Parts: sequence; structure tokens; C-alpha cells
Amino acid sequence: MALIESYGSWELVTNDDGTFSAQPKGSNSPTVIKDYGGSPYRGGDIAAVENFNGSLAVLFSSGHVWYVDDSWTKAPVGPGGRDTENLSTSDIPTYFLSDSPPPSYGDAGAPDPVPVPDPVPVPDPVPVPVTPPVADSGVEIESYGAYPLYRMDDGSFRVGSTSGEQIKDYGSSVYYGGDIVAADLFNNSMAVLFSSGHLWYVDGTWTKAPTGPDGRDTENLSADAMATYFFSNSPPNDYTEGGIPAPAPVPDPVPAPVVPPSGGSDSGVELESYGAYSLYKMDDGTFRVNSEIGEQIKDYGGSVYAR
Repeated sequence: MALIESYGSWELVTNDDGTFSAQPKGSNSPTVIKDYGGSPYRGGDIAAVENFNGSLAVLFSSGHVWYVDDSWTKAPVGPGGRDTENLSTSDIPTYFLSDSPPPSYGDAGAPDPVPVPDPVPVPDPVPVPVTPPVADSGVEIESYGAYPLYRMDDGSFRVGSTSGEQIKDYGSSVYYGGDIVAADLFNNSMAVLFSSGHLWYVDGTWTKAPTGPDGRDTENLSADAMATYFFSNSPPNDYTEGGIPAPAPVPDPVPAPVVPPSGGSDSGVELESYGAYSLYKMDDGTFRVNSEIGEQIKDYGGSVYAR
């Protein structure tokens, strides 16, 4: 168990199994953070927990917020029965990374300003046609297998095309988390893959559902399994224990002395090489950028992130 964040009244800790827990500040009474249905969340991108807008809440690194009940399970306990919010980069430190956050969340994402006199009215300008951002404009981010994935200009995701089904959480809440990397048929169900290896099973409307084997709604894949089942045009039909089909046995090599490198492993495998930066998963569970000796990926406070 490792402390991630301790501003305000609550502390956020990460557990050895990849889950997250919240506990009162200074206590040792953690409660696991869960999605709808009581499924522990293992997405890898929770950044803070706090009292927010009259409820307990969980903040993701993208600014996405879950409202949660007293058992730290996602629930429609926010204003108007909402179960999510999306905060700006300026709202995040104001409401979650402060020891004295405002008691309520204003309509503009900040405390209400001090009233000022109304300005002298001026004539309305001639309206100019403006094309607002719409959910059918976006970019393709993955096209392996049967279903291409699109990241839309409004922060949502669609499958198949820019007018295809939106990816949704329980309750048909459109997902804006920012860390979905692939969508495809998996283990005899449709599925959504996150960058951490966390996976949702989904129904025919691409809504999270218990459609996996034995009614499961999630899996957690290794880096090798992610490449085998999602970044391939001919993935296996069924998911086997460990994430990939067992290879043919080969004789064990003669062991050689290994000196662990200072500051973490410098041996790993490249996960992806799109864009300007390539990503490596290291043998010790950490991640490096551009090469096996590149910069390690770290959380707040310089804590090296590992899975």
C-alpha cells in the first residue's frame, strides 16, 4: 500500500493488487474504490479523493469525477442525481489538491464571484454563424480487428465510425476518461481496452455490462495480452489464463548472473510506437519512454508508477 494524495479530509492510497482505497486523513481504515456493481476499479489513473459538492468524490487525472456513496462505490448521489462531473485544469487544484477546498462547486467550476453592478446595456451584436463542436467529429486512434476506435472532439469515444455507438459506463453515462486505446471482440463478447490493461465487457450498445464469462464485467490484461488480443488483425477467439496462448516449452537456458540496474530495470518490451514517443513496459513493472533507458513514468511527488 502506498500513499498517493493526502490533501483535504481524505487520503488516496494504491494497493498491491492494482486497486485504490480512500481513508480518513491520518487513519488506517482504507475502503476500496468501486465501480457500479461493486467491482473494484483498477484503471490506474485515479489522482485524488475528497468531499466535493456535498458528496464523496473520486478524481481522475483527466479531470473526470465520480460521485460515490459511503462505501466508495460510484453512485448517482451528486446534484440532480448525477454520477459524474468533468473539471477544468484550474478546478482540479481548487477542489481536490487543497487543504481548504470551497464547500460547493459553482456552475462555472469555481466559487461564486463577488457581485458587481450590472453594466450599462449595449445593443446586441449581429449574430455570426458558429459551428459548435459536435460528437460526430473526431479522429481514428485504432483500427485493428473488427472495430475501429474514434476519439471525438467532445472527449467521448465512438466505435466503427464517427457516427457509431458511443462507449458508455453503467447507467448509459457517456465515458470521457481519456484513456481508452482499443475496442474489439474479446472472449466471445465486445470489449473496451484501457491503456493500463484494464478491460470492460460491453453489450451491443457499447455500454459496460456483465457479458463476460461467469457474468464478469472486467478483466486485467498483461502487456503481451494487450498486443495479442487487441493490436492484431487475427486475434485468438478465446482468452486463456495469463492472457496469451501457452507457447511450446523450450529448454531452460543456463542461468547467468544478473546485476539489477540502479534506479529500476533497463530491460523490457516496446508496447507502442505511434506518434513522437514510444512506450516500453519494463521487467520490473515500470514504464519508460523512447527507450529501455529512457525516463520513467512517475506520479505526483516523483513516485515511479508500476503495475
